[in-house]
Amino acid sequence: MLKLNGRSCLTLSEAVKVFGVGISTLIRALRMGRLHPVTKVGKAILVDAKEVKAWKRKYYSESHAERVRKRWERWKRQKRKARQRK
Repeated sequence: MLKLNGRSCLTLSEAVKVFGVGISTLIRALRMGRLHPVTKVGKAILVDAKEVKAWKRKYYSESHAERVRKRWERWKRQKRKARQRK
């Protein structure tokens, strides 16, 4: 965690570990404008920890994420089986 202008900032990879969401989910939230980057340092994007916490409370659903994860795993298994049949 980094303090920048009095704000606690996290890189996306730190936010993933702290808040337990996927990095692609955070990137999607940034692209949709639901999260706002504080700044970019090289390739690292810094976000405000309080803003990520508020975003997660408002938009993120653990149950929906779990359903998507299960659907994704099922799809991967089906693809593997199809490749094995060939």
